[in-house]
Amino acid sequence: MKRSYWEKIAPSYSEEIFDVLHNDKKALIRSVIKKYASKKKTVIDIGCAIGKWLPVLSPAFKKVQKIWK
Repeated sequence: MKRSYWEKIAPSYSEEIFDVLHNDKKALIRSVIKKYASKKKTVIDIGCAIGKWLPVLSPAFKKVQKIWK
C-alpha cells in the first residue's frame, strides 16, 4: 500500500483499526469464541496487535499462546 493511505488513516488508526475488541459492537467475534471455547483447549492469538483479546480468551481457554508479529 502507498504511504499516503497510512498517513490518511493514522489519526483514527487506534479507534477504527487497531481496536477490534472495542469495535466488536455486536459481539460477533465474542460469540464465536464462546462457541468454540473450552477449559480443555489451548488457543493461539496471532496478529500484530498488543494482546487486547487476552482478557477475553484467557478465562475461556486452558491456555492462550500469544504470537507477536
